Amino acid sequence: MANYMKSKVQQSVSFLPMLVVAFSAFSGVLFLNPSPSYAFDQATLSRALKGDKFLVKADLSKADLSGADLRRAYLIRANLRRADLSGADLRKADLGEADLSGAQLLGAKLIGADLSLADLSLSDLGLSDLSGAKLLGAKLLGADLRRAKLIGADLRGAKLSGADLRRAKLGEADLFQADLRSAKLGGADLRSAQLLGADLSLADLSLSDLSLADLRSAKLLGADLSNAKLGEADLFQADLRGAKLGGADLRKAKLGGAKLSGADLRRAKLGEADLFQADLRSAKLGGADLRSAQLLGADLSLADLSLSDLSLADLRSAKLLGADLSNAKLGEADLFQADLRGAKLGGADLRKAKLGGADLSGADLSGADLSEAKLYMAQADSNTTFPAGFDARGAGVIFRK
Repeated sequence: MANYMKSKVQQSVSFLPMLVVAFSAFSGVLFLNPSPSYAFDQATLSRALKGDKFLVKADLSKADLSGADLRRAYLIRANLRRADLSGADLRKADLGEADLSGAQLLGAKLIGADLSLADLSLSDLGLSDLSGAKLLGAKLLGADLRRAKLIGADLRGAKLSGADLRRAKLGEADLFQADLRSAKLGGADLRSAQLLGADLSLADLSLSDLSLADLRSAKLLGADLSNAKLGEADLFQADLRGAKLGGADLRKAKLGGAKLSGADLRRAKLGEADLFQADLRSAKLGGADLRSAQLLGADLSLADLSLSDLSLADLRSAKLLGADLSNAKLGEADLFQADLRGAKLGGADLRKAKLGGADLSGADLSGADLSEAKLYMAQADSNTTFPAGFDARGAGVIFRK
């Protein structure tokens, strides 16, 4: 009997730790966690909705703040991931370094707000007003900014690759060295925007308005600028290799030293544009309007300029090796010392053109109109084809042996 009682006591003692653990877990469910789990702090949300403006480092992730009045609120380094701020009033709020990734900000008012270094990746900012807002170094990767207002916004160094900015208003915005690779900017208003050194490679800028924009040294490799407005824009030394500029308006644009090799400029308007020493090798310029354009020292080797209008253009010392100028208009153009070796000039209008000192070796000028053209000291060889009945030697052309 004594042994039996001793065994029961031992069993009870060994079972006691398990009972304690089970009770602790059960009591935790009943007493330690009586309410459902929230991603945000309930007390903090309550303070925010009651107008408390001091919300530094507040945890409001996934919180519903739609339509909330958060004007001039201090939300520095606040956690607002996936929060609903649609229609919220955040005018002049300080959201520096805040995490707003995946947040809903549709139609939100962020005029004059400070979002410097904030993370807005994948957030929805469609129709929001960010006019005059500070977004220095902010992350907006893949963000939806369709029809958003960013007039005069400071986006220097902002990361906007893959962002959707279609029809957004970015007039006079500062996008100095901003990353806009593969961004969608179709129909966007970027008049007088500052895009110095910005990376817009593979971006869609079709039908956008970049009139008077500063795009000096900008990267636009493979970008789509079809039918875009770039009148008087500054593209000095910009990289536009392989860019699509068909039908674009580049009248009076500054493209000195720009890289445009392989670019599609068919039917583009380049009247009075400055293309001084620009690289246009193998560029497609068929039907382009280049009247009175400045192309001094430009490289147009193997470029397609068929049916283009180069009337009164300055092509002095330009390289046009193997270029196709068939049926082009070159009336009164200045081609002094231009390199036209192997160029196709069949049917071209060269009336009153200045070709003094130009190299026409191997060039095809059959059917070209050389009425009153000046060819004194121009060079040709046995492979040069002149219009039937044209007295090349009498015009002062020097034939190489």
